[in-house]
Amino acid sequence: MKKNLLLFAPFVLWLCLMLPVHAQSGLKVDSLIDFPALPDTALQGLVYDSVKIQIHNYSGNPYTGSVEVFMMADSLFNVDTLRNDTTAVFIPSGGDVILNARPGIVFNPGNFAAGDNIVVVWPYLRLSTFPVDSFYVHVYYTMLTGLDDPEIQEGIVLYPVPARQVLRFTYTQRESIEQVRIFDSLGQMLLDTPVPMETLDVTSYPAGIYYVSLLRKDGSRVVKKILKL
Repeated sequence: MKKNLLLFAPFVLWLCLMLPVHAQSGLKVDSLIDFPALPDTALQGLVYDSVKIQIHNYSGNPYTGSVEVFMMADSLFNVDTLRNDTTAVFIPSGGDVILNARPGIVFNPGNFAAGDNIVVVWPYLRLSTFPVDSFYVHVYYTMLTGLDDPEIQEGIVLYPVPARQVLRFTYTQRESIEQVRIFDSLGQMLLDTPVPMETLDVTSYPAGIYYVSLLRKDGSRVVKKILKL
């Protein structure tokens, strides 16, 4: 799903770009760490506090100054802030720096549409004409209102809900599952296994809401919300 992307940020005029990415000439976000890009799922309302941003300097000149980072999905075209720290950083020519994203990143329906989103990410430099380049990433966004859709949840049952000690899994096609992940309500991953488990001991889990993400071999994903008492 490739669309024309209109990039804009406060105090900056951005030109209309088309995928693929234009030529690298300056600072560019090369990767996002602990960011829910495919094959992961971005869940509505979860807080992502450990995202880091790797920025590479493709220019022949070093850069010193603040680096803020913005992102925007092609679905709704609303700008969101990934990093708003104005502390000066130094990035040598041909070098990298890894920066912390702002705490409390939340994916919400105001910025993302349910399903596959192409997200463009770009650095913003205050009071600088240093060139920048954009980074594109695919994000699969799931709204909690859709988690109980029978069509999405077909073939996988978790019980009992709420759970106190043992959570049980049943599958109509167990062999189709290639990954199971468990997340807490803050988006922290607690478990990552390629084994389609049949039981999970949740005795040590603090009371609260958790999310079970199950990836099928065909690339489809089911996300279940559970309550631990």
